[in-house]
Amino acid sequence: MRSSFAKLLKLGVTAAALATGLNVAAAACGPETSFAPNQDYSLTFKICDSSLFGTVTARASGWVAVGFSSDQYMPATDIVMAGVLPDGSTYLQDAIALRRTPPARDASQDVQLLSASELDGVTSFSFSRLLNTGDASQDYDLTDGPYYILAAFQASSDNLREQHSYADSSEITYQFAPVPEPQIVAMLLAGLGLLAVRLRGVR
Repeated sequence: MRSSFAKLLKLGVTAAALATGLNVAAAACGPETSFAPNQDYSLTFKICDSSLFGTVTARASGWVAVGFSSDQYMPATDIVMAGVLPDGSTYLQDAIALRRTPPARDASQDVQLLSASELDGVTSFSFSRLLNTGDASQDYDLTDGPYYILAAFQASSDNLREQHSYADSSEITYQFAPVPEPQIVAMLLAGLGLLAVRLRGVR
């Protein structure tokens, strides 16, 4: 009886380990990449499966933005703008800059604000978006790159129509390729086979 219980317990541990392995594999991410043109602005990002996860930090108490463009200039730039209002509430706007004018809000908001904070004049926000949002008219398919990264912030205003007080662009282009999804089905089948063998041994 004790022997059977011990085998069942071991089988449960094996199943839990298998499930944990599948969860880790399902969240496979690429390496973290950084873009920091100076000490006042930085972007770090990584790609998990087919999504981009990024964190922008700037020495500003107004809006902060990151953009993706086929050149180093503002027109035709896919932009994410975010910040924290004086009352502590947060905001994010998925936008596009068509000209050297305030970016226009996308009809389809395809960027998720994960978090945002402002402390001692430094604003930081984290976001995620699909590499290809399906909004071909206002979002770039980032897999169809490469793209330059554009940086901007407004030092003191949360008015998204207020002109930036700082703007810059990367010197190089970046590729945004999906991280290949792990062979979850194959792993699951292998795990089920292992469990079947263990079950036969318990009998």
